[in-house]
Amino acid sequence: SIFIGVLKKSFCLFEKFHTHLAVLYLERVLSLLSDSSADAEPLTRERLQVFLREPNLYRVQFLLGETDCEQLLLERATVHGKLEEHDKALQILVHKLTNFPSAEAFCVWVSSGRDPGYRQQLFHLLLEEFLGGEPGAEAGGGELEMAAVDVLHRHSEVFDTVRVLRLLQPFLNRAIRASMHPATPLKSLWKLFKPTQYVVCLPGGVPDSPTKRDLTNSSNHT
Repeated sequence: SIFIGVLKKSFCLFEKFHTHLAVLYLERVLSLLSDSSADAEPLTRERLQVFLREPNLYRVQFLLGETDCEQLLLERATVHGKLEEHDKALQILVHKLTNFPSAEAFCVWVSSGRDPGYRQQLFHLLLEEFLGGEPGAEAGGGELEMAAVDVLHRHSEVFDTVRVLRLLQPFLNRAIRASMHPATPLKSLWKLFKPTQYVVCLPGGVPDSPTKRDLTNSSNHT
């Protein structure tokens, strides 16, 4: 029991030290961000990201409070990831920072070493962030859709085709209601999933009705 007590005390000191080190890192990044002439900010921030991703080094909940400011949204997203709050992290990366490469890298990092189902769920969550809003409403109108195309192309083996099509149909319906121009990234989305194998019910239609079309045909009219 004495040995266990020593181990617990050592771990607490270890955790306290690394938490303090993380706070110093955050303060350094904030200082560099406020100095327009500083050129060390990207490297320091990259090192901080590596540190924050390390397992069990610091008090995660405490660091979450320390990153509660607009300048440290990137770091806050990483800490949310440590807490398994992936939806909050992706909302920050996709909608607040519009940093799509970081959002994709986040999914790769968090799912590293995890089972395929966990990885798939995480990437589907990312896809929902890209396609969950009104078409063209954010990120310059169409950038979210293009980001969805890119992530589907690069990680096609991760996604479940049926789940993707279920997500695309309501998004396509909203796009039609919004009278989006036919030349949209949605055409690229359909091409990724061998559309001749599936059917989709067009807006206002019901299954097995004349409004039901092969996806190849429907993509030519949307």
